[in-house]
Amino acid sequence: MTKAKANPQPATDPSPEHYVDEVRAFMARHGQTLLLALLVVLAGLVTWNVLRIRNLRQSQAAGLAFLRAETSEELRAVAETFPGTAEGRYALIVLGNQLAEEEQYEEAARVFRQFLDAHSADPMAPVASLGLAMSQEAEGRFAQAETTFRDLARTGPDWLRGPAILGWGRSLEQLGRWDEARVVYEDGSARLPEMWAQSIQSSLQRVALEMRRPEAPPVPEAPEAPEVPEETGDPEAADEPGAMPEEQADEAEAPPADDEA
Repeated sequence: MTKAKANPQPATDPSPEHYVDEVRAFMARHGQTLLLALLVVLAGLVTWNVLRIRNLRQSQAAGLAFLRAETSEELRAVAETFPGTAEGRYALIVLGNQLAEEEQYEEAARVFRQFLDAHSADPMAPVASLGLAMSQEAEGRFAQAETTFRDLARTGPDWLRGPAILGWGRSLEQLGRWDEARVVYEDGSARLPEMWAQSIQSSLQRVALEMRRPEAPPVPEAPEAPEVPEETGDPEAADEPGAMPEEQADEAEAPPADDEA
């Protein structure tokens, strides 16, 4: 005989009251923790929103101040008031350029150096390096300018390589290192686009002319000045050739003494 299969019991869905009881039990166990977590999340959202609004307002104020700045003092104020914004950073570069145009090369170099020290990874850092090098060159600090131009020519972006190479060569010329300047220009002629060809060729011609120029003869030493005779009591007698001293002249003019009888 085969055993009869038992009919399975139909599944019964839990009642809504069952879910309510589970939720109540869960909240009784973890409700305080969930409330604290919710408060933390809400506080974070509020803080983020406040910071976002503040940064937005600060960026708007910085942008407006940057657009309105015309003088060196106004640009310096933008850089000092909004140092954490892009407008504040780039106000330093514009300030350096304006100081250079006003021939305040030492102050311009200081401003460009300030930007590079604080924002070396900024995309505009190569522009600040070029401004620093040109300020050093204009100030007559050719050794420092040569180093800054050289570093920019070797590691800077392609779109700044032309002025960097030309400035590097000019600095070497000012230092009298003509052969090194020629090598720099020749390398630039091979690496730079066609738009720089005329400037490079003019520089090469100038260096070639200086290298062919004979060295200036040494300046002869000035002859020694003749000895000046010591002054005597009678300046007119001292000027006459062969004049005797005053005491000897008195003895010559005095009559001889009579012999005693």
